[in-house]
This record gives sequence, C-alpha cells and structure tokens, in this order.
Amino acid sequence: MNRLIKLIFFVCLVVSLMGCATAPRSVRAYPVSPRTIGVEELKRKGVNVEYNSLTRRISLSKGSQVINIVDGFSLAEVNGRMEKLNSYVELDRDGIYMPSVLIDFLNTLIQPKAFISKEGVVLLRRIVIDAGHGGKDPGAIGAKGLKEKDVNLDVAKRLKKVLEEKGLDVIMTRDTDVFLTLSRRVCIANGSRADLFVSIHANASGYRQANGFEVYYFDFEDSLPRAISSAENSTLGYDSNNFHKNASFSSKVILWDLLYTQNRLDSQALANILCQEAKRYLGVRMRGVKRARFYVIKNTRSPAVLVETGFLSNSEEERKLSYGWYRQQVAESIASGILRFGELKKGSARFARSSN
Repeated sequence: MNRLIKLIFFVCLVVSLMGCATAPRSVRAYPVSPRTIGVEELKRKGVNVEYNSLTRRISLSKGSQVINIVDGFSLAEVNGRMEKLNSYVELDRDGIYMPSVLIDFLNTLIQPKAFISKEGVVLLRRIVIDAGHGGKDPGAIGAKGLKEKDVNLDVAKRLKKVLEEKGLDVIMTRDTDVFLTLSRRVCIANGSRADLFVSIHANASGYRQANGFEVYYFDFEDSLPRAISSAENSTLGYDSNNFHKNASFSSKVILWDLLYTQNRLDSQALANILCQEAKRYLGVRMRGVKRARFYVIKNTRSPAVLVETGFLSNSEEERKLSYGWYRQQVAESIASGILRFGELKKGSARFARSSN
C-alpha cells in the first residue's frame, strides 16, 4: 500500500512539474534557422502545430503530411515512418531546439508543390535573398541622400513577402541594418542549401545620365581549373562524405565541372528572365545581362545573380527608388522572374524525361 501511495505521489509530482495537458505552455517563436523551429513562422506558412505538455509531444501537420516529435528523443515519425535524427529534440520554455536533419523534414511540409517534378525531384524550393551593403557600409548614396543599403533592404523584404505568398521558402542574409562580410553572405547561402541566390543592389556612376536595370551572373570561361581546385579543397562546402569512398579524383573533378556548368547556364537563364520581367513591369531602360566576378555570385554553390535595380547617381531613378510603390514593383518584377525560372526548370525536366 505504501509503495502504491509513493507511486501516485511521484506521478502527481511529475505532472505538476510538466504542466497540464489541456493548457499548453506558451512557446516563444523564433525565426526558422538550421537548428531552431519558429512556431509562429510555421503557422503562418499553413502548418498546424499541436502541443501536449503531458506527453511532451509536438505534432506538425499540413494536409495529409504529419510529423510527430517528442522532447528528449532522437526519433521522428514522418508520415507514419520512423526517422533517425542526428541529435535529440529539446523542448523548453524558450522554444523548440531541433536537429538540423529534422528541419529538412519540416521543409517538406512548407515547400512549394509547383516546382517539384512528378518523380519528387525538388527543382525550386528555397531562395536566399541578399540585401547588399548594410550597417557601416551604406553603398551608393544619391544626391538627395538616399542610401543604397536602405533601398536594397526594403526591396529584399518586399521580395521575400511576395515569394512566401507563392509558397517558396525564403532566407534573408540580413533583415536589419547590419554589416555582413561577403564571405558571411556566401556562408548563409551555402549553408542553407539554397536553390537560388539573388543579391539586390542599386547602381551608381560618375556619369549622371547613366540609368537602367541590369543583372550580373558569374561566368568562368574555363571551369576546369575551378573544378580541380574544388575537388582538391572542397571550396564550396562539399566534403568527402558527398562522394563514394571509392570515387577517384578525376571523377570528383568531372562532377564539380558539371555543377559549375549547370549553375552557369541556370544563372544566365535567370538573369535573362529577370531582365525581361523588369522591362515588362517597370518600363525602364534595359542594360541587359552582364558577366562579372563579384564575390557573392562567384562563391555560392547554387545558381546566383546580382540585380542592379537602378542608378542612385541618376536624379530620376533616385527619386523613383525613394517611393515605396516603385520598390514594390521592383520586388514583384524580380519575384515574377524567379517564378518564371521555376516553370522553365519544370519544362526542362519534362523535356529531358521525354527525350530519354
């Protein structure tokens, strides 16, 4: 009898410490990062979040897809299938700390369906938007005092909102007025496994009449030396785990060369589409697609472009870029180009399948 009383007391104590199952604790929302889930962010993207404080189980669902996780466990139930995680889930009053592998499972709930092939191959899901300059680096400054860093950030935020409304997963290199090194921007892009990298800038010239919209992409005329360097040093973040243990050095060079070639072609295609959409949306002078070796588009391992939205050194374009409505049009034109690029990728995948 005494043992039974002690057992009941212990159970009551545990329940009192954990909280009531019908009154879940408030979980503070965090921005989604490689290690932390933001509850409110997931809800905003249409993911239903249910929490039971007695069992400490969190259920994440969208449509027919369900992920169940439990505090202190390194397993997740993903659509009825048990998956081993690379570390434990941790739950406290500040948030839900998750293994990086689980974030990939979560992205299957929120990724867009429009750019996934019938075979389940993800063609376009995650976009990294890079608002150029920031903090102590103002970038170009117009005659009226308009700073490039402010224009870039506002356009980037508007672009993020438009793309997320279309179902895409968007990561910003910066969402406040802070200074980031170029290498840090590249690390964010490569670490997020981005499908596209878009850097937003505004132009300037000593010739005050210079004006127009242009897009840059990185084009290495001979990719072989770069492929050899990458195979030797894993300069873009891949390591030996990405290759079969018996893979020869020459096969790694071939794979790197293929990656660079495909990224160059995709970057060029995206740049062309962005110029077409800018002409259609903005009616500005089109300076066209150009090649450059800017650090951020050279060192990302995804297709990457750098967009120059206009010249702050031109009084008319500085005036337009100072207006919120015009920045919104710029953002919508870039978003339209990205979505068109996604459709192009789907079309290319269909063509490739039909020709085999």
